[in-house]
Amino acid sequence: MDPATSLDDAARTAQDIMWAALSPGSARAAAVVKLRDLLWSTKMTRALAISSDNCLAFALRQSRIALADTSAWPDKTLSVLWTILDNPGLNAALGIPQATDAARRNHPWRWRVVADDNNRRSHNVA
Repeated sequence: MDPATSLDDAARTAQDIMWAALSPGSARAAAVVKLRDLLWSTKMTRALAISSDNCLAFALRQSRIALADTSAWPDKTLSVLWTILDNPGLNAALGIPQATDAARRNHPWRWRVVADDNNRRSHNVA
């Protein structure tokens, strides 16, 4: 088992689970359970134990801490995970180019109302 590959795959899978939970009508509680199963699995625990301290390892350890709070509502947990796993530094470590439409992602922490060139109010992402 290569810990670097395992961490990379886990971070990408966690992001995919979170993106799937954004769609209307999705079961956010089920997404939190999937993330908990993924990040607290025996394989992931071993990979984190033998990995070097790098951006991926820190992000996944911090995500595990966020998931450890079982009393939090699923939406609150996912909001915390968005701030951890949708970080530009983490995306760079995963090889996700910044030039893609990543800046326009519409998860709750990124929405804000801004005025465009014609002073029309529109929902854009900073």
